[in-house]
Amino acid sequence: MVNDPVRRKILTFLIFTGNAGVITTISSVIFSFLSLQETGFFSIEMLVLAAGITLLIFSAYSGFIDRKLSKFIEKLLKKYTYLDVKDYYSLLNLEGDYRVSELKVEEGDWVDQNSLKNLKLDEEGVLVLGIKRPNGEYIGAPYGKTEIKIGDILILYGESSGLKNLEKRKKGETGDEQHDDAVSEHSKRKKEQEDN
Repeated sequence: MVNDPVRRKILTFLIFTGNAGVITTISSVIFSFLSLQETGFFSIEMLVLAAGITLLIFSAYSGFIDRKLSKFIEKLLKKYTYLDVKDYYSLLNLEGDYRVSELKVEEGDWVDQNSLKNLKLDEEGVLVLGIKRPNGEYIGAPYGKTEIKIGDILILYGESSGLKNLEKRKKGETGDEQHDDAVSEHSKRKKEQEDN
């Protein structure tokens, strides 16, 4: 919630309006009970308070109001903000076994001092979405000739198991064997998906 700028703005708005609503409700209840001495328990104020609470409870659980309010908020966001409102969590299928992660390249890592073309990460089901350089430069959608250096932070997309394997992989024969195993494992999964 906090990292996404759209959700952060919505959350801030809801916190402020929620606090205002709580204060208004509390003050209304206090004033209603103060007037009980003069009018009795079944006063107009008590009926209005009960109706208001009932309306709030109904609104909170109503799917119809939720849909209408979501459409209204989406229209306002499109009209008054420049932010691209998309549910990237669903778009990238992150509720399944796929995820986006960062890998900081350190000396001795399998990916260090190599180009994306030579690494062939796509063959094991891992996509490099971007690279953050130590000097602050960002390379979005890097291509084959892009060289990975110590200190780079790779933004990766793939299955959790493949990303964990890549994070632990070190240079040398063992790392190359792990890459070959990951490629064959990914090929098997692809074939199973195509057969289904």
